Amino acid sequence: MSHAPDGFVTALEQALEHFADPEWIGANSPLAAPYFLGEATLSDGAHTTTHAAARGKGLQQLLRAAATGLDEDQRKLLAASFFERNWNTNINGVAMKLDMSRAAYYRRRVVVLDGLARALSARVSPALRGESVLPTRLTGRESELAHALQVLCQRGSVTLLGNSGLGKSALGAAIANHWGADRAFWYTLRPPLNDQLASFVFGLAHFLYKQGAPHTWRQLVADRGELKTAQILGLLRHDLASLTQPVLLCVDEVDQLRLELTGHAQLIRLLEDVQTVCPLLLMGQQSWVQVQLTIRLDPLQDDVVRQLLIQLPDLVLPESAIQQVTAIVRGNPTLIRLFGIYVAISQNVNEAIAELRSATSMEMLLVRIWKYLSDDEQAVLAAISVYRASAPHDVWSDQAAILNSLLTRGLLIDDGRGGVQLPEQVAGFVRQQTPAETRQALHAQAARAYEARGDYTSAAYHYLRGRQVALAIWVWFNHREGETEQGRAPAAREIFREVTVADLSNDDDRRALALLRAEWLKLTGEAREAVLALDGATWPDDHGGTGYAQRLRGALNEMQGQIEQALQSFRAGLRVLDTHPQSEATRLHVSIGYSHFRQREMAAARQAALNAQITALEFRGYIEMQAGNYALAQTQLTEALTMAQAAPNTPRELHIRIYERLGALAWQMGQPEQTIGYCTQAVRFLSEKGDGVAVLYQRVNLAAAYIMLGQPVRALDEVQLALPLAQALGHAYLIAGLSVNAAEAHLNLGALDAAEQSAGNALQQEEDTTQPYAMTVLGMVQQQRGQLDRAEATLRVAAQAAAQIEDRYAEANALRELGRVLGRRGQLPAAQIEFDRAIDLFTQMGLMQEVEKTRRYFETV
Repeated sequence: MSHAPDGFVTALEQALEHFADPEWIGANSPLAAPYFLGEATLSDGAHTTTHAAARGKGLQQLLRAAATGLDEDQRKLLAASFFERNWNTNINGVAMKLDMSRAAYYRRRVVVLDGLARALSARVSPALRGESVLPTRLTGRESELAHALQVLCQRGSVTLLGNSGLGKSALGAAIANHWGADRAFWYTLRPPLNDQLASFVFGLAHFLYKQGAPHTWRQLVADRGELKTAQILGLLRHDLASLTQPVLLCVDEVDQLRLELTGHAQLIRLLEDVQTVCPLLLMGQQSWVQVQLTIRLDPLQDDVVRQLLIQLPDLVLPESAIQQVTAIVRGNPTLIRLFGIYVAISQNVNEAIAELRSATSMEMLLVRIWKYLSDDEQAVLAAISVYRASAPHDVWSDQAAILNSLLTRGLLIDDGRGGVQLPEQVAGFVRQQTPAETRQALHAQAARAYEARGDYTSAAYHYLRGRQVALAIWVWFNHREGETEQGRAPAAREIFREVTVADLSNDDDRRALALLRAEWLKLTGEAREAVLALDGATWPDDHGGTGYAQRLRGALNEMQGQIEQALQSFRAGLRVLDTHPQSEATRLHVSIGYSHFRQREMAAARQAALNAQITALEFRGYIEMQAGNYALAQTQLTEALTMAQAAPNTPRELHIRIYERLGALAWQMGQPEQTIGYCTQAVRFLSEKGDGVAVLYQRVNLAAAYIMLGQPVRALDEVQLALPLAQALGHAYLIAGLSVNAAEAHLNLGALDAAEQSAGNALQQEEDTTQPYAMTVLGMVQQQRGQLDRAEATLRVAAQAAAQIEDRYAEANALRELGRVLGRRGQLPAAQIEFDRAIDLFTQMGLMQEVEKTRRYFETV
């Protein structure tokens, strides 16, 4: 299928080609400009300095840091080609140093640059460039400011309402600046680019990550863009509540939200939910969100208008002029600002007053201002007006004088982080003044600017507005994985909603759009609609994208329970029935290996072959584990781990899966020391990955292993590390599992009340898989209290519950404890029956140490 040129990789390659010259990089690369570099965390303030060489060094630092996440062979190529290159050596010399032919070098270089671009994008997250809280000089809203801050400082919620032009955003910015701009999350709703739940959640999570509350962001990264709503909202609440200094959430243009739209309703519910744990400030002409305080802005009083007129920069108005203007503007701060711009640009106060008096609207006053501007100034304003948010200042670096003039006059706003934007009323007016054909060309320019800075969803939006539909599709298609991982898929779906196959004459363009829509719909569980999207394009048997389309169709059929249709699709796409991800990964690794082999890239081919073999062993171990063949499973998984540890570039995901499998298997086999070793390694890898939820599962196993070792205090330590977060998530399974472990640990410490409470907490979660374990612990508590009748009844229910879910280990454990209770009651024949049933089950599982433990119990009754 088609591949569009990549502006971001081009900009990256250009910077790398000048890597030895930080001055050139800082002066010429868009990646070294404050707009892009400002989103990175750099030392020495390199992202904010105006000195080109310092910013060039900042980008060098960032590129080296991004390269650390690549494999060894990729890092070697980057070092030889750019980072540590002898610039007197030509490309042939570089290729020879890497033991490659010139052709193989260039093929490999394309792959490495693409990998570095992805790593750089993941580190900077250009698609999540946050908004600045603009500096503002507030006059006349002091009481509203004080009242709002009083409520917000009590972690309350406030909405600022009012008609356009009355200064809602200005008052909101003043509130945020009093709060602390660095601790205020400012979010302006701009349909269709960011009015989705996912867009808001990813933006807020990224902000909280930089504030030192990382759980939500790391989990989103680990889940690769999939928004598990309940889980993520729990993490958000946890992160917001964990901050020592609370952040202020500021949402502007909330009147853009519509209750009848599902995505908007979800966002409204989120805003209502988070205000219970952090202060919330909303601004708009109306709002559906219930808050504690609503402030409705009225026109400014005459004395305030006088004060604002006196404060206009570089302008001294006579008293008569102040009186006239005060009467005309009727307390509207936007009209006052436009009047100041008019005077600054015309240098004629009387003319400005006359025009202000004759203008019946802001638009008419803007018409007068527009006529005073030069062609070049109008062109710059028109170009910036098509941007929905701040535009990169460096795009117009060769027109610095014009930008400075427009900034001085107030027709442009500097966002303080390398971006410029027009005041809202000015932007709408300028767009109306710009001919449609010119706007289309300007949108295409904006698209290229965003693409060069790695913001592909915004680029796609502007390509569409520029009537370059196919290019919009391919820009997103070729970067859909990275954009999806940053939560942009729902926005892209909205952006492309009105695009039809009639807009596309090329079959490959139609296929790309069909795949995109199917993937977006699959993310939200709309399987039937996703299949219909695939049906909107043709899929010839010999086409490169057909195999993937068929596999996607099979997965969609499976989601709908259409198993036969799913099998047909899988067979058509894969020519084999096995559709397990690990098997598919094995085939993929083999295919990659053959590709490298044909190009004589032997190291890469060898690694791909190893990955295939390790994946196959891991999959086989998993299958045998599920079948209860524990010894064989352990052999397969141990061999997979040995190979993964010996191969330097084995994917981290493979290591994680192997450690997780071995940890769970070792616990089932009654090997607590090995369980702790494997689970600890899994925790380390998962923590590096940022998958905090998966870490909680490992802590369940760790706590269980420490209990098995007779170390209940260590078990409780693991529970305390995990249970608060599990409760914040509302994750019933994890709460139940950790509570069971806590109950057993308390029981072993003789704390019967605490054990009973923890077991009860586990039972309240109503999780089938943990119910028999919780009831067994409860039965053991009752037994130690001498409540033998209650203990017998509880343990019989525990054994039945375990049998119903076919958990042989839980059933055997319950039966063994039941035998002990019956023995204490003197019912030895009945006790022997239960002990024998437990021994039989433990024997079936090959857990001979549990068999011996059960026999010892029987001998002591």
